[in-house]
Amino acid sequence: TFKVVFTGDTNNWIPQYKNYYKFSSFGLVDSFNTYWTGTAWINEYREQFFYHSINQDTLDIFYNGNFNSWDPSREIRNSFDSVGNKINTISLNFVNQNWVNHTQTFYTYDSLHRVTIEIDQHFDSLVWQNDFKDSICYNQYFDIENYQQYWNGNSWVCNEFEFTSGGHKM
Repeated sequence: TFKVVFTGDTNNWIPQYKNYYKFSSFGLVDSFNTYWTGTAWINEYREQFFYHSINQDTLDIFYNGNFNSWDPSREIRNSFDSVGNKINTISLNFVNQNWVNHTQTFYTYDSLHRVTIEIDQHFDSLVWQNDFKDSICYNQYFDIENYQQYWNGNSWVCNEFEFTSGGHKM
């Protein structure tokens, strides 16, 4: 599947860019954009998606266009527990022909498969460093309390509190 976008008027339509989409039974597996220079189509960016056999997006690879080729730029790896909850997401950047750790997020769930804790970290040359933590509480009325904290180097510090009543932010 693809889409071409033109600009101009009724007498002179000029192509601007093309979006390409490839699907499988799991969903989108490849998409990329090209743009028109006036004489040729040039690659702009691309995203590829890889799925586990039970329809879980386990790997995403992002590319920058380099005229008629693709240069890897970023990769996202997702891990899941035995019941299908995403428990970890790691983002890597492609630097000097190597994949380098960039950020990661850990997820914890309650018995209803709702996220209760989300911890964001960045990679600091040798080790992962904490950045942010969301602690989320739910009740039977669909109220949500979200305690957002940041890491000050030694401990978690309260940053923001958000309350959503019955699905509506207060």
